Amino acid sequence: MKKDINWINWAKLYGMILVYIYHTSFYLNIPSTGYALYEPFFVNIFFFVSGYLLFSRQLSAPVAEKPARAWAEGEGRTMLTNIICRIAIPTVIFSMINYFPKKILRGQEIDAWTFLHDTLLGGSLWFTCALTVAELLFLLLLLSRVRDALFYFAAAMFIAFAGYSMEQGGVTINGSQAIPWCYQKGMIAMLYMASGALFWKIEHHADRMFRGMRWLLPLSLYLLLLYILSAYSKGFCESFIINISGVLTLVYISKRTRPLKLADWIGRNTIGLYFLSGAVPNVLAMAYTRMFGTVDTWAWLLLSVFSFALAVCIVWGMKKYMPFLFDIRTRRNSAPSP
Repeated sequence: MKKDINWINWAKLYGMILVYIYHTSFYLNIPSTGYALYEPFFVNIFFFVSGYLLFSRQLSAPVAEKPARAWAEGEGRTMLTNIICRIAIPTVIFSMINYFPKKILRGQEIDAWTFLHDTLLGGSLWFTCALTVAELLFLLLLLSRVRDALFYFAAAMFIAFAGYSMEQGGVTINGSQAIPWCYQKGMIAMLYMASGALFWKIEHHADRMFRGMRWLLPLSLYLLLLYILSAYSKGFCESFIINISGVLTLVYISKRTRPLKLADWIGRNTIGLYFLSGAVPNVLAMAYTRMFGTVDTWAWLLLSVFSFALAVCIVWGMKKYMPFLFDIRTRRNSAPSP
């Protein structure tokens, strides 16, 4: 399990660094150099890892052997509580924290509807909203008590295609595709989570297949697909193939990275870093452009690194002094006895 945790934490660390690189370039209003190379996998790796961790527990004995009622009262209830306390509630809290500074910095109007849209309806922090939806749907599927990862992959593919069709078709509620809780993206995310479940089932075989220098095969396939498909409009299947090949490339890069305590800590706290991945680069980018005006490649890279390092420090402080922001149950557990 040590090896598994190591590659998972490194994969999440690599993915989060790319998130900060992209967001910094976005707020600096400059093209992100190399974005086409990492765009297919730098967010999907988080869904993939989440599915790997979820199903490695739910489809392993003795949890997988529990009948529906016993599972719902035990593991199912725990899973639902974790979704609410570790993902959904922190998403609402940080959406509220981000709302007013974001609107003021962007010079946008503050009103009741946009506040509701960006906070309780999940129109702001799309990744954790989509993750919440995806995990809730898998919670319902797990009530079937099917123990075959292929079942969940097939169900996820059907649901993801439905979500993709709605997204491409411009289906909206009150004019917004983001509400409620970026449900279309959550449906699509299920496919990458189910892919993580399949990888968990075949991981040992895949590791033998890609041992030594053969780990370069996923990288070669990914680069080849990028080159071939770059000139074409990619549909559902084409996008999935290229995205998952990119995810596997990052997985096998991570598997060849040695353990590091800092990487382990960051990997376990990427949700907190995600919550700050908009605000911190935005503030630093605005401060830099007002002070210096012009932005070059070195300034972009420096700001990306500084944004990430500052966010790590902020999350560390929050985890130490305000852990309830990331799990409301810690406030109850740490309350002094009467």
